[in-house]
Amino acid sequence: MAKKLFEVEIQAHAYVMAENSTEAESEVRYEMSKNDMDFNAYEARGNHCYHDWQNQRPYNSDDNKTVGEIIEDLKKKQEKKEYIKKHYKEIPFK
Repeated sequence: MAKKLFEVEIQAHAYVMAENSTEAESEVRYEMSKNDMDFNAYEARGNHCYHDWQNQRPYNSDDNKTVGEIIEDLKKKQEKKEYIKKHYKEIPFK
């Protein structure tokens, strides 16, 4: 299963590469070493990137891409999907 970028809400925000939200929360718990906090993980959609993370690598990353670069890639993919949805119509088959 491919990893996706997740935003994990704690007292601040953290980004982590993981296969699912449970793994994302676990990675942040490990990195932060604070098991008594509540964590909520949300898949990043490319809407924004917190400035502090713009040039940082997400926890558990397999490459050297920064959060800002990953967010930009997500934005481009979303823009492409929206363009195709707007400009191309499905051909009905009989």
